[in-house]
Amino acid sequence: MNQVVIAGGGYSALTLALEIRRSHDLGVTICEREHEPDATLEELRVEAAMAGVSFLTDTIVVSLTKLPDRKVEVNTIGVRGPQSMPASAVVIATGARERSASARYIAGAQISGVMTGSEVDRAVIAGHHDLGSNAVVLGADKRAFESVRQLRKLGIRTKFLVTPWSTHQVSWWRNLWSRIRYVHAVRTNTYITHIHGSTVVSGVTLTHRDGRESNYVCDVVVVTGDWISQYEVALRSGLLIDRQTKGPAIDTAGRSSRRGVFAVGAVVQPTDDVELTNISATAEAVAEYVTKGVWPEAITIDYAAPIDWIEPAFLGKGHHAEFPEFVVCVGIETTKRTIQVRQDTTLLAEYQIPAQQMQPAVPFVMSGSWIAEVDPQGSEISIRLVG
Repeated sequence: MNQVVIAGGGYSALTLALEIRRSHDLGVTICEREHEPDATLEELRVEAAMAGVSFLTDTIVVSLTKLPDRKVEVNTIGVRGPQSMPASAVVIATGARERSASARYIAGAQISGVMTGSEVDRAVIAGHHDLGSNAVVLGADKRAFESVRQLRKLGIRTKFLVTPWSTHQVSWWRNLWSRIRYVHAVRTNTYITHIHGSTVVSGVTLTHRDGRESNYVCDVVVVTGDWISQYEVALRSGLLIDRQTKGPAIDTAGRSSRRGVFAVGAVVQPTDDVELTNISATAEAVAEYVTKGVWPEAITIDYAAPIDWIEPAFLGKGHHAEFPEFVVCVGIETTKRTIQVRQDTTLLAEYQIPAQQMQPAVPFVMSGSWIAEVDPQGSEISIRLVG
């Protein structure tokens, strides 16, 4: 029987598999969708194979079914047809994918020349240099600025980064360096309201928040920052799904709402920028469950606007990561800079967040050192932004 099955073969999956093998000597099988996994991870994959990790390629984990004696049945489909295999623990690491969903709200967006940041990256790897010459990038976060750099490798000059917010979402020095190095502007409080062209992009209409419109010629539009969790396995398996991130809710060690099922990486919060899971803590929790059946009760974490989401979404009573961190994201622009963490009437922690970190849709890390003060018998944890 497989002791640990990991659904997904990305960076988080491979790193966790290595940690479980090296630190806890448990059998690990990785189920990969692709026949030929990402070439950029080949070195890590070889390292995992040498450590004793098994791989099932062309295999998609469809759902998980509860079995007696703390076991989980993993239902898969692939070139060998539908199959099932029992496991002592399962880790969902199916990642996230970037999509141009925000382009759906732009008239004329469904034509050639509209790309996501990931598609730009793949074009660089493939060596495509015939995509265009001038680009407009929707977004002004770290991913958008990275797209500017990647576009230049393809011989494409970026005219503007366009954001509906009042400022960019990167550090001042990165903004300055990029604008000097790649000679582009950042248009704030601005939307792309129309993409022109019948079959290929020929230009865009930009609309300022005050109603002013302007037209610009370009042949590439890059839409960044719209990531969706590949959470289908979690949903079909009855896991609690976070109301905002749409990924499986986890505690500080990657435990989900269902015994024996864990989640790591971008499937928890779809982003390519922040690693949400403490891999060592998850490996330890997996080993504890497989060998001892340890699965603590949950203490929920409550939050409210302007906070859009927080991960991890709950705590395991008495069982936490040794040095936990929480990733917080606000959904709107706010002048509030103080985060308070409370349980009942007790103030557990208070943090002052720098203004440059408090940007809409840009996650930042908050210390979880306050976990040591949590009363296991107390009520839920409340996290609020205050003035």
